[in-house]
Amino acid sequence: MASPFALVLHTHLPMVVNHGRWPHGSDWLCEAAFECYLPLLETAHRLVADGISPKWTINLSPVLTEQLASPEFQKELSFYHDNVRRACTESRQHFTRAGEKEIVHLTHFWDEFFERMWEMHRRIGGDIPGTFADL
Repeated sequence: MASPFALVLHTHLPMVVNHGRWPHGSDWLCEAAFECYLPLLETAHRLVADGISPKWTINLSPVLTEQLASPEFQKELSFYHDNVRRACTESRQHFTRAGEKEIVHLTHFWDEFFERMWEMHRRIGGDIPGTFADL
C-alpha cells in the first residue's frame, strides 16, 4: 500500500518593498520571484498542459502576497530583470575575452533563464499571487 505524501511549500519574506534594493530590499524579493515563484508556476503550467494535476500546497504569507501584488514590486522586478540581463551580457563579454568557455556557457544559461521567467511573468499579467490561487 502506498503511503500518502503531502508537499507543502510555505513562502514568506518580510516587508522589503520601499526599503531600498540591496542587500535586504527589493532585490531579495525580485530574486525570490525570478528563482522560486516563477519557476514553480512554470512547472505547474507545464504539468497541467501535460494533463497532470500538481499535488502540492503552496502558502503565500499575507505580507508576501501584498508585496507581490504591489505596483512598486512590478517596477522593481522590471529594473531587476534589466540589471541581471545586463550583468549576463557584461559577464559574457568579459569571460569571452578571458577565454573561459565554460563560464561563457553559464552566462547564456542564466540569460535565457531570466528571459524565460520574464516571459512567464508577462504571460500571467504580472499576477504571481493570483496565478498561484488559480492552480
